[in-house]
Amino acid sequence: MRADFAVAMVEVLGLKSEAQSYDEICTTAIDEWDAPVEAWGALTVAYRSNHQLLDFRYGHLIEASSPITREEAAISIYMAMNPPVRAEWQRLRLLPMLLVSTPCSLLPD
Repeated sequence: MRADFAVAMVEVLGLKSEAQSYDEICTTAIDEWDAPVEAWGALTVAYRSNHQLLDFRYGHLIEASSPITREEAAISIYMAMNPPVRAEWQRLRLLPMLLVSTPCSLLPD
């Protein structure tokens, strides 16, 4: 089950205390309330933007009781090894200015 996989990944990555801090599931999925109560914290952590261990299935569904596919498991392991990086707002605000003020001679053809 996808819920069991989420619980296992959260435990392996040492995120169990984070998962236990959630009293309710919060994934924005249409079927999130159908997930097993004991997996709510792990599923919430798995779908958080700072982890992204699991992705929604078609229709913005978790399908917590469905088997996880090899592709989903591989992507989850990849995301565990290469977690998302949060951009710094200061650099993002400077980007448009850098693009406008960069001489054309420095830009590739």
